[in-house]
Amino acid sequence: MIDESPMGKKRALLYKHEANIKELRERGYSLRQIVEWLEERNVVVSSTALNNFIKSM
Repeated sequence: MIDESPMGKKRALLYKHEANIKELRERGYSLRQIVEWLEERNVVVSSTALNNFIKSM
């Protein structure tokens, strides 16, 4: 069953960028910087949601 809720869609978009998010964190990017990087790619997410996603990786 696919989660079609707004949070499920956001998580799916984050998974699409998971490798990049990991690399940016390893390079020392802050959550805010990664949120901005994602926004440039039309992925709108809060720092809190991103932090929760990173913790679950």
